[in-house]
Amino acid sequence: MARHRGSWALVCLAGLSPLPGCGGGGQCEVAGTITFEGKPLEDGFISFLPDTGDGPTSAVKVSNGRYKMDGLTPGKTRVMIVSAVQAPAGATASAAPATKQEIRNFKPRIPSNAVGNNTIKEIAPGSQTLDFRLENPK
Repeated sequence: MARHRGSWALVCLAGLSPLPGCGGGGQCEVAGTITFEGKPLEDGFISFLPDTGDGPTSAVKVSNGRYKMDGLTPGKTRVMIVSAVQAPAGATASAAPATKQEIRNFKPRIPSNAVGNNTIKEIAPGSQTLDFRLENPK
């Protein structure tokens, strides 16, 4: 559970600042679509975490149900998808950092235990398509 909690925090931070990819050493490109309950995921992030825990972690924004990530390292990778969080009622846009209480009040659009999320995928050299169809837990 602690591993997922740390990963969740990493992905949440991706919404606050850009998260770098693997850099120049990667040989893989992955692109695809993401749906939640049959509809394209409006916005969010998809993260690729090495299954071994060693190596670079990469995340990219999902927009209108589509994503594309360049520079991934081949191998087994845990894929985590989160939606952009919704601001609590009455919140206003501000350049100031969010307070801890504001962060606690955010609600994810996709449950962390959504069916089809947090899966292990094999990233192959070259280009490949990985589509994800997420559903609410049963």
